Amino acid sequence: MQDHGHVVQFYEGEEFLCDVVAEFMMTGLRLCEPIIVVASDTHRRDFLSALAARGVDVAPALSAGLLHMLDAREVLDCIMVDGLPDAAAFRSVVGGLLTKIGSSHPHGRVRAYGELVNVLWQQGNGAGAERLEELWNQLAELHSFSLLCTYHMANFRSESHGEAFSRVCASHSHVLPAETYSPHEDSEVRFRQVSMLQQRANALENEVEEHKRTEAALRDALRMRDDFLTIASHELRTPLTALNLQLQSLTSSLAADDRETLERLHRSSAQVKKLAGLVEQLLDVTSMRAGRLSLAPERMNLLDAVRETVDNLSDAGTRSGSAVTLEGDTNVVGHWDPTRIDQVISNLLVNAFKYGRGKPVDVRVSAERGKAVLWVRDHGLGIQAVDQERIFGRFERAVSTRNYGGFGLGLWIVQEIARAHGGTVQVHSVPSQGAAFTVELPLL
Repeated sequence: MQDHGHVVQFYEGEEFLCDVVAEFMMTGLRLCEPIIVVASDTHRRDFLSALAARGVDVAPALSAGLLHMLDAREVLDCIMVDGLPDAAAFRSVVGGLLTKIGSSHPHGRVRAYGELVNVLWQQGNGAGAERLEELWNQLAELHSFSLLCTYHMANFRSESHGEAFSRVCASHSHVLPAETYSPHEDSEVRFRQVSMLQQRANALENEVEEHKRTEAALRDALRMRDDFLTIASHELRTPLTALNLQLQSLTSSLAADDRETLERLHRSSAQVKKLAGLVEQLLDVTSMRAGRLSLAPERMNLLDAVRETVDNLSDAGTRSGSAVTLEGDTNVVGHWDPTRIDQVISNLLVNAFKYGRGKPVDVRVSAERGKAVLWVRDHGLGIQAVDQERIFGRFERAVSTRNYGGFGLGLWIVQEIARAHGGTVQVHSVPSQGAAFTVELPLL
């Protein structure tokens, strides 16, 4: 332990910290140097217990004014202004104490231990800790004292802390490593320890670089996937449009009494429409992921929009055996993109038909707390609590793809459209009791 200058001691365990500070204090007491300890209440008790375990009686030092024990958080309350240590307040509180002690013991160099900086780091205030180190160094130009600061190594566990760690070291005259590296007297042992630490550091640096390369490769793969989906979707649009036109032409040219052929054409048209919807979903997911979701908002009535979409999906509801009950406020009006809002309503209804097959679907439109609210509830499978957040992710679903089709994009698209409008979507569900989705959008 260095007994002069501005020393920083890093530590990993509380026992090691107590040993270091107890040694620092014992040296001061032996030399009759005034000591200031600025620490948490727990640490102050631990330090005194460590001294007592070493047979040191601090009572005489306390009564003679050689030992001053201050609470770190109380000192910070006195010197912090707008999240940073105030220079004038610091000089008044800490500098004032140093002046008082120095005048009482003119021949004794003051010895100070402080963990103010560590407390600030633990609070996430690294800038405040670095500023406090500067103020300590400025104070050292006016007063004669040796200072020991301590930092827990957990404060610097991230790679992003590397620069801050370097600045902390640079602000001190002496830097002492944590207990992982022991100050063994045998230089051969120390060299071995340093070599081992260097190997660990190099291994970590290589691991970080490998992670960066992997992340870059994944980003490239995702970009290629999105490019492929975009190109494939555009290429599929043309033949699907042509096929749909051919089916419509055949349907209109058939005699009305050829019911069997008409029914086959209707089924084929429904499948083409479904496939076209999947293609549009793929286009949506690539544009939304790239942040290219464009909106064309206009004044619209939400209940009218929901009623129109329910009517358009009436055949799908009939096929699933799910009757839709619609109720709501006729005066819920906002500036939204009609096409995108239709997607939101359609995706929620299609999901309700799919997962609540054979059971009714309830839809409600209202204005609550300054928001337009669309509520869609089915009475089907329900969703497990652990899946209720995950289902809003891309290509996510709460059920097996073997039993239910689709890409698992519907709810993700609903969420992205709601967010683009400044709104939200939530789900409330109990397994086997159905699921209720609530979309909130800003009103006019």
